[in-house]
Amino acid sequence: MPELATGDPIPERDRWEQNHAGDAPSSRLDGDVAGYTWAVPLQDTGYVRHVVIALPAHRGKGHGRAIMNEVAARLPSAGCKRCA
Repeated sequence: MPELATGDPIPERDRWEQNHAGDAPSSRLDGDVAGYTWAVPLQDTGYVRHVVIALPAHRGKGHGRAIMNEVAARLPSAGCKRCA
């Protein structure tokens, strides 16, 4: 996602889906990824590293909320008691 502005090269879609999309909570729109998050459990805290909604047209439609709800549902199984 270029809007993260990390300076890292943007991977091709197939490579991203193969290496990053796996278990990452995501939201889809018409079969395409509309957004995703990367959260990391560290001890008893789940750290949300980033939440990305792909295109401005996808924003404001509840994708971020759906993704964060999924993160909140998954983190307790990793031993997390809170999210940061």
